[in-house]
Amino acid sequence: MDTVIFNNNEDAYKKWLNDNPEGYVVNLLEKAKGTASKSDINSTCLHHVNCFAINPLVSDKEKTGFTTGQYQKICSVSEESAYNKAKELTGLTTIKRCSFCFKHVDI
Repeated sequence: MDTVIFNNNEDAYKKWLNDNPEGYVVNLLEKAKGTASKSDINSTCLHHVNCFAINPLVSDKEKTGFTTGQYQKICSVSEESAYNKAKELTGLTTIKRCSFCFKHVDI
């Protein structure tokens, strides 16, 4: 399984995060329709698994709601697979990378 999408499944998402410490997560809108909307541009972002912004296991924030509400998560052990799946689902040509967890990575 190359990529997994979590939508309204906090327990499975947390298990995947725990089982894949070297993985990648794309946070994107649940309503992404592949039209490259302004909302998709503003809301879609690639993260390392250990980023506090998307990982309830390391976050000081509320420990629920990471895959509920308006957001879903694309998860993969491959950065390229997560990135490409996000492009497919959003219609975007590029996906921004988190300024916190990618700040020391040359892209």
